[in-house]
Amino acid sequence: MRQTIKRNFRRNGMHAIKLISAAVMGRACKDDSITFHVHPGFWSASIRRNETLKAREVSVPVPGLVRRAGASVVLMDVEGAEEQILAEKVPDCVRLVIVKLHPNLYGQDVIDRIVKRLVRQGFEIAERLKGRAVMAFVRDVVVLPVSKTEKGGA
Repeated sequence: MRQTIKRNFRRNGMHAIKLISAAVMGRACKDDSITFHVHPGFWSASIRRNETLKAREVSVPVPGLVRRAGASVVLMDVEGAEEQILAEKVPDCVRLVIVKLHPNLYGQDVIDRIVKRLVRQGFEIAERLKGRAVMAFVRDVVVLPVSKTEKGGA
């Protein structure tokens, strides 16, 4: 998807965005990389092996990316690993978490735990989509004052 994503950025005038191919893992992961299973349908790629799909294995770096990059947004669809990743404190730089939940993999009790953990960290539920399968959480939105030049002043 890298080329498609880059093309989409260019078409939308987003030239300053840096696209990084890496796995965002929790601190419990001590490896420098993980094996990622790329299935013929790219949307079903996963760190979990699915024996019924013919997957190509690739090594993906794990660079401690969120903190190092100062990411303010995390978009997560990790096919069932949401509970493990969100069991840890979300870095303070993150203001928006959009997560696709997988109730068929882990049930409503796990979803409730994920929501409670995020709320305890200062996040509020901003949106629930697709019958609660996709949720957006926001925290501490800081609105900067508008300068005189932006207001049309001198």
